[in-house]
Amino acid sequence: MSKQFEHIEANEYRGFSSVESSDVIGLMHLAESSSVKFIFRKGAKDKESAPEEFFFHVGNVVYRIKAEGFILLHDYYNAAEKKFPTAQEYYDAKNKGFDSYEEFKHSKTAGGAGKETFDEAKSAGYVRGFDFFIKKYDKYKSNKHTSIINTDIDSPLKLYEYAKLKGFQNYNSFEKSYDAGYPEMTIYNEATTKGFKSADDYFDAVNKGFSIPSEYESAKEKLIYSKKEYDDYIFLKAGNFRNIGFDEFQLLQLLKGFENGKKLTLKELRENLNAEQEKYKRTFNGSEIKILPMWYAQKISNDEQLHNFLCNNDEIKKLGTYNQKDRTFEIFIKSKTKVYVDASNVAHNTSSSKTVLYKNIRLVLQELAVWKFTDIVVIADASLKHKAKDNDELNKIKKLAEYHESPSHTSADKFLLELIHHDKCIIVSNDTFSDWQKKDYWVRCNIDKIRVPFLIKDERVVFHGIEKHSVQP
Repeated sequence: MSKQFEHIEANEYRGFSSVESSDVIGLMHLAESSSVKFIFRKGAKDKESAPEEFFFHVGNVVYRIKAEGFILLHDYYNAAEKKFPTAQEYYDAKNKGFDSYEEFKHSKTAGGAGKETFDEAKSAGYVRGFDFFIKKYDKYKSNKHTSIINTDIDSPLKLYEYAKLKGFQNYNSFEKSYDAGYPEMTIYNEATTKGFKSADDYFDAVNKGFSIPSEYESAKEKLIYSKKEYDDYIFLKAGNFRNIGFDEFQLLQLLKGFENGKKLTLKELRENLNAEQEKYKRTFNGSEIKILPMWYAQKISNDEQLHNFLCNNDEIKKLGTYNQKDRTFEIFIKSKTKVYVDASNVAHNTSSSKTVLYKNIRLVLQELAVWKFTDIVVIADASLKHKAKDNDELNKIKKLAEYHESPSHTSADKFLLELIHHDKCIIVSNDTFSDWQKKDYWVRCNIDKIRVPFLIKDERVVFHGIEKHSVQP
């Protein structure tokens, strides 16, 4: 209604014909079209109370309607237009700032939230999206990942409050995440950012310890059950650069770890290999029996295959001698006294990280001589001569030991470790070769046994643990 009426208190009316209406909207239209200015309130205790009825006259006819709890006829009309069923609900909604019964009804369902909260939910799309949500609600409740959703969401406000707790800023992000099977925004962001294809894959990967989709997919292809098993596979695969059987590779690594001169029978070799394989075994299909997984390639699973491997493999021949008649293998190491010096690491060991000195290498060589080492080889990368500040020291070094640069386009660390691996001798370096420990089984097992750390202070060199390797009496 565009017209506003003035309300006047009244006790009764006489001498008029009367018409009682039950249609407040029609009655108000009549009043407006009849240019009524005053609406009478009959039977009210005061101006703040609801009367028994409202009435107005047009000519000699009084038109009236029961007040039904409304204080003003305008209120009655507005409530009817906006489909408020009762005066109490209309005034409750008005006090809370609601202008729509639908909005007020959603507010009541959500525990009486205020208009400000409702507007937030509306702005975020939860009011508009609620009908779409209801159509998908059962699907969300039945999905194994989104089934944590509250089971009593019956209004946009309840949906808004739930979604907000789960980190969603608007309905679109909520719907997108839940349609994809993700119950929280942070989980959805993490999974999609990392590139997981589905929620099933993501949760399965997390359950198995994977955080990288490519690793998870690779593991699935190879029927690998967990991240630990996958790491075991990668560890064996990375070290097995000749692509021999994993059991052959493990046996070679075992032999490299035995003491010089040790003899092992075929049975002992088999027992040692079985013990090493034990860490890779797991159960399948609920069985209690542990077996090696399918990805573990075996080539010496019986004694005859093991015997042939010991007879013919070139790598085995570098580690010792196999007596075919007695079926025993004797570990043989060429030298316990040879020492390699990690030249770049030693040269960089100065108080200033930018100062590189050949003098450090000379000091180390002189101290090694004190410990009676005579078979000394210095290995440097090709760039060292361009970094060192005292190139005049290089000739002094070459008089004290063999000096070699790693081949061009070859990592000095790789070259150095391959030489040590072959000769099984000690190395002077403060580098723990942690990266190589991750991918080289032999380095991982032996570097701490053969590496001699050092300290250079005031031109004096102190070795840590060198007495274990020294040949001096």
